[in-house]
Amino acid sequence: MTRPFEGIRVFDITHVLAGPFAAYQLGLLGADVIKVEHPDDPDQSRSTGSDTGLNEAQMGTAFLTQGSNKRSLTLDLKTEPGREVLKRLVATAAEWEAFLQSRHVPAARVRTMAEAVADPQLATRGVIHRAADAPGIPGGYGVPVAPFLFAHGGPQVDSPPPGLGEQTGAILAELRYSTAEIANLRAKRAV
Repeated sequence: MTRPFEGIRVFDITHVLAGPFAAYQLGLLGADVIKVEHPDDPDQSRSTGSDTGLNEAQMGTAFLTQGSNKRSLTLDLKTEPGREVLKRLVATAAEWEAFLQSRHVPAARVRTMAEAVADPQLATRGVIHRAADAPGIPGGYGVPVAPFLFAHGGPQVDSPPPGLGEQTGAILAELRYSTAEIANLRAKRAV
């Protein structure tokens, strides 16, 4: 019996739970799943679970539950040679689109964030919040908000994403830490 994803190659370049589990499901349905891991820093689920021996063998119970029906490839994607290997493996968006559409699957490539944010339908529906700038990000940018309204209005962005720890002092002060206590926490690198 033919399974629905036979003939489709999937790259699992994810870690821990959701991504590897989703790729495992595709493998169960016949996809050729290739698990790509850093040679010196594999998926942490390989060393996670209740059996120490399995963890040491890089076959922890967490990995066993989602590692079947996959092939394993190690690549250091932080290096140019590693990225070149991945580029050879991955079909182009146009190839995928043609493959899926030839099988009557309505599909199109995933748009870049810039293309998605520039979509005029998003602008007319008010689901993109445009901001002038944020800490460390010069120039304007847009982010999605929830695409629905309530009787009293709808979702809105009230402040830009904060810098790391930007409000630490204010939050600790709300918790009634004194200025000296906050300074002490900072000196100890606790915050």
